[in-house]
Amino acid sequence: MLFHEGFRQYACGLCAIYRLVKMGIAAAKIVGRADNPRRVGEDIRLAAENLEIAAASRSEEEYLSNMKLPRERLRMCKQGLSCYYPEVRFGS
Repeated sequence: MLFHEGFRQYACGLCAIYRLVKMGIAAAKIVGRADNPRRVGEDIRLAAENLEIAAASRSEEEYLSNMKLPRERLRMCKQGLSCYYPEVRFGS
């Protein structure tokens, strides 16, 4: 219940965009079919901005230091909560 109520709505995989692009993955699914359309739009915009940052970055470290996150996710991301790819954020 705690996960569903507290973390699910902020689930994120933005930190993995650089790695996914380098692997040749060219499509992504934005989770949020039942979410507020404004939030889904923000997630799409944020993914697009991070794709541009990934394309301009020379390394994964550079991407991770420059990537953009919404304010409400910043603390959760730094703690590794709701992260789809913690191995990217915290090393594998």
